[in-house]
Amino acid sequence: MIGDTCGNTKRVASVLAHRGPDAQGTWQTNASAGVVSFVHRRLRVIDLSEGGQQPMTRDEVTIVFNGEIYNFLELRRLLEEDGFRFSSTSDTEVILRAFQRWGLDCIQRLHGMFAFAVWDGANEELLLARDRIGKKPLFYHAEGRRFIFGSEIKAVLAYLEHTPPLDEEALNDYLTYLYVPYPKTMFQGIRQLPPGSWLRVKMRNSGLDLQSGSYWNPMSASSGSSSATAGALRGQVQDLVSDAVRSRLVSDVPLGVLLSGGMDSSTITAMMSRSMTEPVRSFSIGFPQHQNYDEIPFAKLVAKYFGCQHEVLEAEASCSHHLANIVWHFDQPPGNPTAVLTYILSALTKNSVTVALAGDGGDELFGGYPRYIGAYLSNLPRALPGFLRNRLLPWIGDALSDDSGGRHQFRRLREFLDGCGMPLIEMYLRWIGYFSPEEKAALYTPELTQRLGGHDPGAFLRGLYAESEGLEPLNRLAYVDIKSFLTCNVLEYGDRMSMAHGLELRAPFTDHRMVEFSMRLPFDQKFRFGETKWILKQAMMPFLPEEVLNKRKLGFNPPVGSWLRGELQKLPQVLLGSRGLAQRGLFQVSALEDMLAVHAAGRRDNSLRIWSLMMVEIWFRLYMDGRSVESVQEDIDAAIAEAPVGRAACPA
Repeated sequence: MIGDTCGNTKRVASVLAHRGPDAQGTWQTNASAGVVSFVHRRLRVIDLSEGGQQPMTRDEVTIVFNGEIYNFLELRRLLEEDGFRFSSTSDTEVILRAFQRWGLDCIQRLHGMFAFAVWDGANEELLLARDRIGKKPLFYHAEGRRFIFGSEIKAVLAYLEHTPPLDEEALNDYLTYLYVPYPKTMFQGIRQLPPGSWLRVKMRNSGLDLQSGSYWNPMSASSGSSSATAGALRGQVQDLVSDAVRSRLVSDVPLGVLLSGGMDSSTITAMMSRSMTEPVRSFSIGFPQHQNYDEIPFAKLVAKYFGCQHEVLEAEASCSHHLANIVWHFDQPPGNPTAVLTYILSALTKNSVTVALAGDGGDELFGGYPRYIGAYLSNLPRALPGFLRNRLLPWIGDALSDDSGGRHQFRRLREFLDGCGMPLIEMYLRWIGYFSPEEKAALYTPELTQRLGGHDPGAFLRGLYAESEGLEPLNRLAYVDIKSFLTCNVLEYGDRMSMAHGLELRAPFTDHRMVEFSMRLPFDQKFRFGETKWILKQAMMPFLPEEVLNKRKLGFNPPVGSWLRGELQKLPQVLLGSRGLAQRGLFQVSALEDMLAVHAAGRRDNSLRIWSLMMVEIWFRLYMDGRSVESVQEDIDAAIAEAPVGRAACPA
């Protein structure tokens, strides 16, 4: 923090204790225009001694850092050749010395996941930086002569006298994407530093001087296209994945892998087994009573194939007794229910290891999502006459009913028919959106609609799509996904839910060199002969069992639709009814009731829409009403207890 005074350091250390349960430290100095204070919680992974303690000061430079630098030994050797001396074996000191040597340009040299703040005492400047893909978070609040930053929003809130009001534009964005796109948050005045960017803060008597910039973009770093043969591309994929995994095995504490049994996590497991001398420790979660969601048999198959020490957790709806805690750790509504699985699985994993690798990013890099297939196939109906394409096909789609039992073919077909006549980016927005503009118009109160004015949530993705000009059409969608869905959704819930238990997640597929390669890779190498992730499967054919290479994609999702018709059936009424979200003055009561009725009748699968709104209400109770996690969870548990379905066991 920078400001006239820097109190509340104990409270900040307390609210971030889960991210760094091993140690804490504080540092403070007086500057010409105010006081500078750093607070740090440490999770010991590299250099377990006190030498890696933070905040760390060398000469007039002080740093706080969250993450891991995978090439820190290489950078250390370069710095030692330049005359720098080190008093620890930590990667933290390498960043500090790199800043002293190269200044702002040091960020380009870092290979890893990171968010850090460096105070340059000689120039009285603060530098914040975030890794290229956004694996590690960084939030800040700037007002007057005070600047507050932290790894989580709750750390920023701990310094503020009052909780900022709701950012209604962020809420509008959230209901489109089920996440809040950077740089916004749900709180007015609190912003998130975008991935691949830096922020410099200069203290002046008249106020704060903020300068920002970007240091990496997968477009600029991956100009041109790969014209190599399929055989050469397979070799490149093998080398990139192997190196990304191997570099993420550097650790002074035990590590393992989150193994779902899908293509991506199985690939990571295979490469770990080739690089480690001891058996890989693997961890899985599944749903034996919901076969459309359960991948435990495949996870067990892969674990046995590679001789892993495997642990399995079976999850059921009673995992909902963690919901209040999950929202508290997110600081914002977690619209993706996969957060529940990651939270529970992280608790299991942390019992055995401190670091775990995960398969996040494989779908974005290698064309694994069904929407890429839809975009590829959309060229067919585009050849039809306009009347058939724009009217008849959407009419047929609207007549289709959904299936919330885990089979999404009808929903995807309906969405395909509804959007296939649109321009590519507009079609994509329809497919990845959850509440359409028409649905939000019916859902919002007239007052909220008026306050939002002409705010367009689609502007975030349209801006990213415009940046990607020059790529193949379908690689443009992959670029958008990497810069949005991967960063704001997948990596965000991975970070919050793992760090809630002091577990560090590393995702080899988010290695920036792999991202750059994927942008150069022709899309026909990703989707070929009706098969997604074609080049990845070809590359991994020598290493993975045939059952994994040929299995259909399930995705890492809980059976929310079944939960809402079973044990959780009372929860929507409690959270969205007259004593819940309906009384917030934001949504039409009749629209909420219609949404629940249509879902109950099986006409539309509104499970994710209902879930996202329930998370908003839980967030309101925690952050705007100021209630405790225990109190809000009591509301949830009471609603579940009323349901006429027995509670299934779910480990804490």
